[in-house]
Amino acid sequence: MAGHVLLPEVTWAGLPWNVSLEFRRGGTGAEAKAGGAPAARLVRVCLLETYSRERLDAVNALLGEEGFEMLAMQAEGRNLDFIAVLKAFGSEELQKRIAGLYRTEAVNFMSFGWFHTRRISREMKIMSRNLPELLQIVRADTREAEVTLLGADGRASHMLVIFSLPILEIQTFGGGQESSPLKGNVPEGAAGQPSPSGGGKHADH
Repeated sequence: MAGHVLLPEVTWAGLPWNVSLEFRRGGTGAEAKAGGAPAARLVRVCLLETYSRERLDAVNALLGEEGFEMLAMQAEGRNLDFIAVLKAFGSEELQKRIAGLYRTEAVNFMSFGWFHTRRISREMKIMSRNLPELLQIVRADTREAEVTLLGADGRASHMLVIFSLPILEIQTFGGGQESSPLKGNVPEGAAGQPSPSGGGKHADH
């Protein structure tokens, strides 16, 4: 795993995790401009472990305590930008769409985008029509915690938590991020699609 450092088991949110630190070289920093060898920069901290509802609840509780706020969600390629839906349709519609994603049939991938919003003013949130707009005006060192559930046959088996600085990473290394509300670059209108209802097999997510 080039560019990765694997750590011995660590404890976070009161639970044990396997941890990987991801480094990248290059970018547009002072080292590159001076023609010297670019320093390796830490770009992600990844935590992986077996999924359980108790583990997910512990992670969600700790992120909330540390000033993170869930602003986006994705299930099997279907995206939900919380800010866009709140601004256009209100909180009741947002809850319906969240429930709709949970009911996605046989979902094997579900991801939640948490962003550290403690230093983001209420005015910034009011000004922004969607998550991409908000991320254009916040501090470059705004942290993201992407919580992902992975599994098969509609049931989660593993849980991945990735901490990153997505805005600073773009400024340092350029693009390279896929279209996702969790990364803040969803095409216009992508978040406005209603979520269909339907039975699912992953009610324990």
